[in-house]
Amino acid sequence: MGNVGIRNGEYFTTRIFQRWRFMSVMTIAMQALCLCLVLVLVFQPALAYRRIEDDRPPVPDSKGGIAKGPSSSVDSYLVPITVDNGIYLKAVITVGDSADNGYKLVGVPDGLGAYDNGDGSFTLLMNHEIQSGNGAVRAHGGSGAFVSKWTIRKKDFRVTHGEDLIRKVSTWNRDTKAYNNPETSPAVNMSRFCSANLADPSAFYNKKTGKGTKDRIFMNGEETDVDGRAFAHIATGDYAGHTFELPYLGQGSFENQVAHPSSGDKTVVIGLDDGGHNRVFVYVGEKKYVGNPIERAGLTNGKLYVIAAEGIADEIVDGGNLKAHDKRRFKCQLVGNGDMSGRFGTGTEVEKLYLPFNNTKAAPIPNTKFDRPEDGSWDPSNRKDFYFATTSTFNVTGRHSRLWRLRFDDPTLRSSLEGTIEVMVNGPDGNDRSGPKMMDNIGITKRGEIIIKEDLGKNVFLSRVWRYNLRTDKLDIISQHNPALFSGPVPVKTTDEESSGVISMDDLLGLGWYLGDVQAHRTLPNPLVEDGQLYAMYVPPYSQK
Repeated sequence: MGNVGIRNGEYFTTRIFQRWRFMSVMTIAMQALCLCLVLVLVFQPALAYRRIEDDRPPVPDSKGGIAKGPSSSVDSYLVPITVDNGIYLKAVITVGDSADNGYKLVGVPDGLGAYDNGDGSFTLLMNHEIQSGNGAVRAHGGSGAFVSKWTIRKKDFRVTHGEDLIRKVSTWNRDTKAYNNPETSPAVNMSRFCSANLADPSAFYNKKTGKGTKDRIFMNGEETDVDGRAFAHIATGDYAGHTFELPYLGQGSFENQVAHPSSGDKTVVIGLDDGGHNRVFVYVGEKKYVGNPIERAGLTNGKLYVIAAEGIADEIVDGGNLKAHDKRRFKCQLVGNGDMSGRFGTGTEVEKLYLPFNNTKAAPIPNTKFDRPEDGSWDPSNRKDFYFATTSTFNVTGRHSRLWRLRFDDPTLRSSLEGTIEVMVNGPDGNDRSGPKMMDNIGITKRGEIIIKEDLGKNVFLSRVWRYNLRTDKLDIISQHNPALFSGPVPVKTTDEESSGVISMDDLLGLGWYLGDVQAHRTLPNPLVEDGQLYAMYVPPYSQK
């Protein structure tokens, strides 16, 4: 019996030791696993950030300057306004040059939009401001204006791929109030796509309710005449390459259609009519759970309003004495019953019924005719503020190119139809060239900097690019078109040049980077149409100067 007790004791001692050893091994393993998880959590974001940093172009030398990228045959058409001011301009691709896959850049480059591909490159969408019937027949079967799609490597701006975005176009039948079948309809010619807006995903999708679409939508319109159309071009998802006319946004000679970046279940789009001196419109729709992308996005069945600034029926007549930071109240006035999708919603009918060409305070609907509304942008840091430029003229006394701000009480117009309009920059009139003349395209950053581009037409004066600081009210020139190319009695290029399409690339390339393009208005043989260029611009942020 004694031996049995000893054996039992040895057995239990052995079992206890084995269990202790097993638990110790498990504890060490768990500790090691926890340590690995901690290391992953600590270092993975840093490594991911490092990869992002490695993908981006290097910050240029503090002196700035000009250069050409691997896909451009020539240097930038723009140059810094002064030597060693830190401004850097790099030609990405010039009209006549090709991407690595052989796709050629043609004129007339204008509005831009970009999104990240997550592989060290980004996709760029580009408007081409070509008159209907001109240029080559594009992928959708028509000629004239189109949208090109480019893949560009971040670190050096190499253009690796290009193609037409638009593959099919759904136009609107105002009699049946339905879309024509793009498969059986005649080829569609579109005309003069100017500025553009690749809206934030939150513009058309409310993640709190699930209403809307996650597809990226590129917005623009035809700058033609009173009956120019607004369009939505689907860039991603199952409908990628499909373009839809947007009748509910009205008709006009549109410079741009700019969607509010975050309006919940509502969808808000500002339309800028550059038909001579003209109006600024506000479209308000409702997002949906079902339908095609534009139906889900809230771009159908909404209502159209027009901006009416207090005491200003016609800016040329009533606004000549306005100065910087002068303010007025404004109201969004419903245009008719707000539904522009039928036969009486054409630009011709709306002008006849509600918005006369010769506008007065006695117009059927109170409204303001601005002195050539151009591009606009919502402030990404203040969602109630919308900025837009009016071009006016080059040298007429009493007429001023201006940068305006619309500060909405409620951008969705649910609780208020009103707001405050303010002159932010009041350009000089007459022959005074000390400030911005004929402001056109603008781009705004989260840092409160607005890039403003001049379009001086055929006036023999180099078009410039300005930077305006919303926080300090500081305004300075940063670049201009190269005098060696665009000046003189017999210029190498032309004296009719403009820079356009500016967008902030802070999020994709790093603080201070922008993309833009140049329209050098000299005719080239088809399919090129006109000279032009896509460029990258680095502007040292104010905090780094």
